[in-house]
Amino acid sequence: MTIAWLQLVGGAYLAEAPDRHSFTEDFSGQVTARAWEALQHLTAKLLDEYDGAAWLAQGGYERVALHLEFRAKKHGRARRAVPAVGRLLTPDFSVVCPELADMTVAEMVTFFEPVVLDALTVVGERKNLGPLPPAGQGGDLPSVPLIPLIGEPRRTTRSRGTAS
Repeated sequence: MTIAWLQLVGGAYLAEAPDRHSFTEDFSGQVTARAWEALQHLTAKLLDEYDGAAWLAQGGYERVALHLEFRAKKHGRARRAVPAVGRLLTPDFSVVCPELADMTVAEMVTFFEPVVLDALTVVGERKNLGPLPPAGQGGDLPSVPLIPLIGEPRRTTRSRGTAS
């Protein structure tokens, strides 16, 4: 089994409600469901168009799980973080797009593609991976051994004594 190098996930921003004791999502569940479907289509497209596995291997990473936060207004602070856990990069980005409520899945794919490519460019810059290579062009990139997973047991060899 091969692990796909890219996973896109997203969700609506939770804004504080006027009563200041609860939170409300910027977009309905239907919009979030359409966005989820669009991100799945976009993931498949990008997996075919780019050689992300070789790109990530330069830093010892195996996969990018990019989380996009959808916001209707520019409230709060925009998220642009690129943390890493072992072999996994988990960047968090927020996108302001009030028009998302009226977009079809196909329009969302078109809207999200440059956003995701921009986020991957930021990942490349912050993790010293350089630009994301098109499919078939990542073979010349150097690769380093994979970063150990958190809590991954280390193999040790013990010499067992023999009874005489």
